[in-house]
Amino acid sequence: MASESVVDSFRPVEMSTDVVSTDSSKTRTLPDLGTIDIRQAGWVILDVFVSGRYCKYVRNLPQSPWIIDGVRKCESSVQELIGPILAAHFVADSYKFMASGREDVDVRMLGRGRPFIVELINTHRPHLSEKQYAAIQKEINQKSAGKIRILDLQQVSDKDTETLKHGEEFKEKSYQCVLWMPEPVERERLESLSQTPEFEIEQLTPIRVLHRRSLCSRKRKISKMSFTYINSHYALLDIKTQAGTYIKEFVHSDLGRTRPSLGDLLGQDVQILYLDVTEVELDFPKKLENEEEPVSNAGTILDSIDLNSVPSITCADGSKSPSFQPSPPPQNAHQCSPLLS
Repeated sequence: MASESVVDSFRPVEMSTDVVSTDSSKTRTLPDLGTIDIRQAGWVILDVFVSGRYCKYVRNLPQSPWIIDGVRKCESSVQELIGPILAAHFVADSYKFMASGREDVDVRMLGRGRPFIVELINTHRPHLSEKQYAAIQKEINQKSAGKIRILDLQQVSDKDTETLKHGEEFKEKSYQCVLWMPEPVERERLESLSQTPEFEIEQLTPIRVLHRRSLCSRKRKISKMSFTYINSHYALLDIKTQAGTYIKEFVHSDLGRTRPSLGDLLGQDVQILYLDVTEVELDFPKKLENEEEPVSNAGTILDSIDLNSVPSITCADGSKSPSFQPSPPPQNAHQCSPLLS
């Protein structure tokens, strides 16, 4: 017996089908369960749900792997910078990444970031301490420095996935974008638009996502717009909207598929050059004490734009943007390298 392993020392057990009662006249018979071999028994391990918020500081990183016809378009993704490290620490068989909405590959996620949940499947090390969570968060941030930063990493319940889904559809989000207008616009016109009260728009599924989303029409609320005049052709727009609003399409109308659009309000074909998400208003997960607030070194949204040049823009109909003679930018405008088309 000493030479047997612990597992081999277990023997098949014959399961009795008779249940003895204190009343000899009432003996119940159970179905024949046969022989159970403990060596073939498996453990059922509950999944672990880990949440946090992520910031994204680059414009070439999708939220999930971007693969078209078997060809990878970007070398990594937010999901791949977070999920595998968590899976390794929890010794999980696999994982699923979920977030409260998503930004486009060329859009940064700033502020306190976007809430996410990682479901770790069949974990073999399900219980970690707060110090271990903090160490994992630090590891992810160090390995992804300059690309993403996560905060408030903590364990949550499976029911919190509903909170995440609700925020994706019904909470508000704030954005900042750089606008280019082919026709000169006066400062007073933008200041007037900044006073526009809350209004509703209707959007058809954008052309650029029709290959993966069904065609439908949905109404979304624009809560607030604030314009910053740069020169007669460039402006900054800070905008707060209902979650699920397609900001790019609100600006350029997507060939009339969004009504009203900013182009409708200004009476010309407005183009959006860069877009940042600045806030996702969802009180989840809970803010951790002593959490170091994210500080971006990614620069302002005006970096990499030459405000004296005409941007090269391919419009939704395939045409190129017209040229113009721009007004001199204000002295405090950012002077950076030319915009890449």
